[in-house]
Amino acid sequence: AGLTHQLFRTEISDVADEASADLKAEQGTNTISVVGTSVNVDTRDNRFDPSKGHVVFASMDLAGGVFGASKDFYRLEGGASHYWPHGDRLVLESRVRAGVVDAYSDTDEVPIFERFFSGGAGTVRGFRERRVGPRDPLSNDPIGGEATMVGTVEEVMTIAKDERGRPIMRGSVFIDVGDVWRRVSEFSESYKAGVGV
Repeated sequence: AGLTHQLFRTEISDVADEASADLKAEQGTNTISVVGTSVNVDTRDNRFDPSKGHVVFASMDLAGGVFGASKDFYRLEGGASHYWPHGDRLVLESRVRAGVVDAYSDTDEVPIFERFFSGGAGTVRGFRERRVGPRDPLSNDPIGGEATMVGTVEEVMTIAKDERGRPIMRGSVFIDVGDVWRRVSEFSESYKAGVGV
């Protein structure tokens, strides 16, 4: 568990004419003050190459409001992963992660740089980076969303081990399912999937 405070300032200028309307709306200087807390339970046998155990986490951030600055929003995120070893070289991994971020008070929109994006490594593989979720209707640029969920099931096989028995080459078969929704109210209305080796 932990408590954090971040104060940062963004300055966006010289935005290209063909950029998304959401990015153009962020031109200028913004100051953001975020206070957050998180809790994490981790029973994995190895943080970087787990073969058994689980991880459960939850976090909450509050920006603006009583903490000042120019943008007011809150973010809630949570997730879990579990690892089941079977056979000599196989591990079945399952992961799920979800989050919502929403503006409050006198802020109408969550800043584009605080929204969720998906697609590519660590999210829904099989889609290009940030290409899952809402896009600007004119520029077709990803604009992110206020809600996300991604789930993965992956069978990982150790192909080669070093002299100490540690994996040095692995392969996997996976399915990723998830999406990013423009508004919190649209949460879980649609999903995209990626399957691969």
